[in-house]
Amino acid sequence: MMSGNPDSLIKILTEAGIALEDARFDMGLIYAEFGDDEKALAEAVDKRASGMPVAYIIGKQGFYKEEYKVTPDVLIPRADTELLVESALRFLGALDLPLGDVSCIIPSDKTLTSPRILDLCTGTGCVGISVMNTLIGKYEDAHAVLADISDAALRISRENIISQCKVPSNIDLIKLDVLEEQVPEGKFDVVTSNPPYINESDMMTLDREVNDYEPHLALAGGEDGLIFYPHICNIACQCLKNGGALIVEHGYDQADEVRQTLTDKGFNNVKSLKDFGGNDRVTFGLWGGE
Repeated sequence: MMSGNPDSLIKILTEAGIALEDARFDMGLIYAEFGDDEKALAEAVDKRASGMPVAYIIGKQGFYKEEYKVTPDVLIPRADTELLVESALRFLGALDLPLGDVSCIIPSDKTLTSPRILDLCTGTGCVGISVMNTLIGKYEDAHAVLADISDAALRISRENIISQCKVPSNIDLIKLDVLEEQVPEGKFDVVTSNPPYINESDMMTLDREVNDYEPHLALAGGEDGLIFYPHICNIACQCLKNGGALIVEHGYDQADEVRQTLTDKGFNNVKSLKDFGGNDRVTFGLWGGE
């Protein structure tokens, strides 16, 4: 049995190739979760040394104002994706202090009493749930539909709805295939999506933590990484209310192509927003608006 001393455990991680500061941070999370169980602690350190992401080891990941259950069936939520949440909240008039490029989004000029959002490729459900938790504070009748093709992802998102959403009954889950352009019932004020967007060549060079552990179904976006965006646009065109917004995440080098796709599909006021790392990360477009 390995020693439970944090310094010795950090050494195991650095010897496995993890940078010292990262090892210290990871060890803090692992020790907080398993420090009282020497066997579980040893197994967790072994998993981390082998490359398994900490979020999968401890089974959760903080995102926006919530903490989401994660398993290898779903992509680990990233801080960059919080820009997608804040962009939706800004448009819906529920973000009090917009920062960075989010302030460039003009809130909807429609009178919203019971806004409806659709989140495609929902994974853990983190985007839709985080948007809803803020919306519910402003609009009691806010409602969301979370959609994914993966049954396993839908099971995880259901658990997250129950554990993290302030009003779980205000969120519905549906199985939906974006590439088949299945369209949910009803009309929505906002459609959000963080689809798979890694291209084929980049899929071949992913870090082992991503390639070996995170679901390729949630990563691979086809030859150029852009296969999902025309289909997302087609779905949004059919289910957005007049004056509604489509907001999508994409790779740092895909903004030009994604903006062009939205423009070609009839969206207006199309703009890309930079994350706090200075990379183009989210593109916004209005549908109709007359």
